[in-house]
Amino acid sequence: MNILIIGPGNSPTKFGGFFLDRAKKDEHIVKTLSHGVGVVTPDSSYANFKDPEDFKLKLVDLLQDIDRIDLFLYNSNGGGGINSPHQFTAGHLVDVEGWVDSAHIHGICLNLAVSVSLLKMDTSSSAVFLSSSASYLINRDNYLQHASYFGFKGIQNQMMRGYAEYNDKGTTFSVFAPHIPYEDSETAEKVMSNLYDRAINLRKEDNGKIIQFYPPDGIPHYHDK
Repeated sequence: MNILIIGPGNSPTKFGGFFLDRAKKDEHIVKTLSHGVGVVTPDSSYANFKDPEDFKLKLVDLLQDIDRIDLFLYNSNGGGGINSPHQFTAGHLVDVEGWVDSAHIHGICLNLAVSVSLLKMDTSSSAVFLSSSASYLINRDNYLQHASYFGFKGIQNQMMRGYAEYNDKGTTFSVFAPHIPYEDSETAEKVMSNLYDRAINLRKEDNGKIIQFYPPDGIPHYHDK
């Protein structure tokens, strides 16, 4: 299987690095593109996500030696905007640059990446955007300070629904919305293993779906409300 991971991260204990390690052990062909210089894999490619043209050129170059993509995984993190309690107070200086960074990382580059990748995808290909249930569960009482981060994850949810409906290659698109308790390594590994297994074996009926993975077992189930 040819796999493209955008956002492999820089830690083998976090999802991006865990996924990359499993895919390599399973002898898949893996292409990675990151917006930070990481240490997960020495052959990872890097692009300036703040420069759409550089991002597109780096991605096209990365994919030139493969004729198809079986699995596309977008695992974005970072950016700025409004993500701390003190930023909600009167007169606080708005992080305009952080907002723009987030738009590039979570929105513009995702749009570009899918557009380029679909040229090498078909009805047997799949695409997964890694999101969070906090991006659509508004009536919660935790992580309320991360408004821009989860807001942009909400944009990714909407993009997934649009691509699931309108992409012209018949490719399956899904959002994965896990909670990975990294403070509990055993449970985190269980959840990440289920994320990996479902991504590798995504089904046609998963098209347009948000699939949740919650501890302690991380069993995949649809968010259907």
